[in-house]
Amino acid sequence: MPRPIHRSVGDLSRTLSRYTTWPVLALCVALVLGMFVSSRLATGALFGLEIGQVLFGILIIALASYGSLVYLYKRGRAERLLAEAAAADVFWDEGALRARVKSLLEPYWRAVAAMDVAPLRAQMSADWFWYLDNMVTHWRVRQVRPVLLDFRCESPVVVGLEDWLDNRRDRVSLRVDVVTTFHATDLKTGKVVEGAAVMRPEQQLWHFIRGEHAWLLDRVEMATGEVAYQHCVAFREDA
Repeated sequence: MPRPIHRSVGDLSRTLSRYTTWPVLALCVALVLGMFVSSRLATGALFGLEIGQVLFGILIIALASYGSLVYLYKRGRAERLLAEAAAADVFWDEGALRARVKSLLEPYWRAVAAMDVAPLRAQMSADWFWYLDNMVTHWRVRQVRPVLLDFRCESPVVVGLEDWLDNRRDRVSLRVDVVTTFHATDLKTGKVVEGAAVMRPEQQLWHFIRGEHAWLLDRVEMATGEVAYQHCVAFREDA
C-alpha cells in the first residue's frame, strides 16, 4: 500500500511516548504493589506518581522549546545562505520562491481533493507526480473520497536549501503555516483515513528541486516536531 498523500514527519507524540512509556508504567506498577504491601509504601508510590506527572509536564515543555529552537536555527541559517545564493544567481530570489509556493498551495490541495493532479504535472518533479497519481488511483480503487472545504495560508519561510555547483542538484525547503479542512474518507466504512474532518492549523514543509526554468515541487509533508527539520539542510557548495 502506498504511503499517504497527507504525510507526516517528526511526530512529537511518538517522541514523548519513547521517553515516557516505561517510567510511567514503572510508577503505576509501584503504586499497585505498594497498595498490596503497606499503606506507607502506597503513600510513597502515590508521591512518586505525582512527581512523575510533574516530570512529564516538564518534558513536554522542554521538547516543545527544543523544537522551536531547532526551527529558528534552521530558518536563520537558511535565510542567510539564501541571501548569499540569490546575490550570485537570481534563481534563488526569496520573493520569487515565496510567490512560487503561494501560487501552488491551494491549487495543489484542490487538485488532490479532486483526485486529478494531471493539470499540475508540469509544476512537479516526475517522482512526485508519479507518487500522487499512484495514490489517487489507489483511492479510487478503495473508494476513498478526499474533501477540501476551506484553505488559508501564511507567507512561506525558507528552512533549508542545497546550493550546488551542479545546478541540477539544487534543492530548497519552505515551511508554510496553513489552516485547512483537508481529509479523506473511506466511503465503505465512513472512517477518515487521512487528515481530520475539522478546520485546523497545520505546518507544512514544501520541498522543491531545480528544474530547467522553474522550481519543481518534489514533496509535501506535515511538520509535527523538531524531527521534521532533520533533512532541511542549509548548504552552499561554494560557501
